Amino acid sequence: MESIVVDGVTKRFTLRHAHSIKEMTVRAARRQSLSERFTALDEVSLTVEQGESLALMGLNGSGKSTLLKLISGVMQPDGGSVGVRGRVAGLIEVGAGLHPDLTGRENIFLNAAILGMSKAETEAKYDAIVAFSEIEKFLDTQVKFYSSGMFMRLGFAVAVHTEPDIFLVDEVLAVGDPPFQKKCLERIEELHDEGRTLVIVSHDMGTLEKVCERGVVLREGQVAFEGDIADAVDFLAPPDGPLDAARRQRAREEAKLAAATLKEEQAAAEETAELIDEIMPDASAFVDPQATLEHALSLAEGQEGMALEFGVFSGRTLRTITAARDGKNVFGFDSFEGLPEDWREGFPAGTFAVDEPPEVLGAELVVGLFEDTLPGFLDEHPEPVAFLHVDADLYSSTSTVLRHVGPRLRPGSVIVFDEFFGYPGWRDHEYRAWAEHVEETGLRFRYEGYTRDNEQVIVRITEQ
Repeated sequence: MESIVVDGVTKRFTLRHAHSIKEMTVRAARRQSLSERFTALDEVSLTVEQGESLALMGLNGSGKSTLLKLISGVMQPDGGSVGVRGRVAGLIEVGAGLHPDLTGRENIFLNAAILGMSKAETEAKYDAIVAFSEIEKFLDTQVKFYSSGMFMRLGFAVAVHTEPDIFLVDEVLAVGDPPFQKKCLERIEELHDEGRTLVIVSHDMGTLEKVCERGVVLREGQVAFEGDIADAVDFLAPPDGPLDAARRQRAREEAKLAAATLKEEQAAAEETAELIDEIMPDASAFVDPQATLEHALSLAEGQEGMALEFGVFSGRTLRTITAARDGKNVFGFDSFEGLPEDWREGFPAGTFAVDEPPEVLGAELVVGLFEDTLPGFLDEHPEPVAFLHVDADLYSSTSTVLRHVGPRLRPGSVIVFDEFFGYPGWRDHEYRAWAEHVEETGLRFRYEGYTRDNEQVIVRITEQ
């Protein structure tokens, strides 16, 4: 569905060369023209589909900002037509829609009304607008005393909360400080992900390639190029030879991979948050993995039995476990040859291999693959398991541990899963192995805690 249609648009301006009676008299005496007509846009046509992100590009004076103002409705074309579908919002000029004699608070309601929001809508989103702008302590100050950056913060904050169908952005982001620019770009990407139509004017080619899919290059008021954003960038600023072209291509491939990875990570974080709300709403949240591990060990204090860790690596967490258990019945399992198979992106087979097993006083290391070492170990150690730290990463390794060690768990036994959730593909590894084990055995348990914005989860057995 078409969101914006620009059909044969022409826009002309009058350039006046005389601004006073004296100048007019002098130019008239010299038989020089007092003004001339300048064509900013000449028969420009383009179409933007719903949900598309388009970059308007070109050198200064090419007509980019003029076209953006025509799309926004601020100006009318002298020829042709501009059609838009839905609510239009955005920033096309620093301070646009803000009255200098009104306070920031008053301007929120004024600007929101100009952009089509009702008073009730604005009141409902007022706190979110203020929080996004980060200028709360200046809200009762007249905006004529604001810096250009503060103008941009307030205007952008209002615009992105109007739920626009079409969002327009001119070069105004250039006046913001880097942290707020990053915040704005993230919000623009969110709007794009939500299916909003974006039209962006900028000289920052990196930003355009990151946010936009297609580019239109204007030259002296006419469309000089229209196509894929990377091709548009190369048209406007051609690479300096084959080496520069290869460098650009490599950078684009890396950027695409990074963007895809970021989206996967964001999706994993959202899924994790939903799972926490669903199955462990009362569990304690901890700030880092170490705090989570220490709390889990405190829950197991006084519980008779062995403390086992699967995935020793450097021995750091095993030392924490050994100290909490007074060095009694603590065992660490690891082949020290790294992961036996590929895990997640960036962690191929062999990751976490070490040349020599670490030295952990008070703990006994059991070296080898879990499947090979666990049966014999359990035959020699008939005690129950009081504390279990599963840092196995993989589904296969975690399943092996639970299949062998599960029967030794007792009411009060505590388990810490080190990579339970919070990363792309988490449902396929420790989480999956635990879910299958619970379904097969009917084990009863309670989630006691997790690490906020991380991957660790604490489980305590309540019944066998």
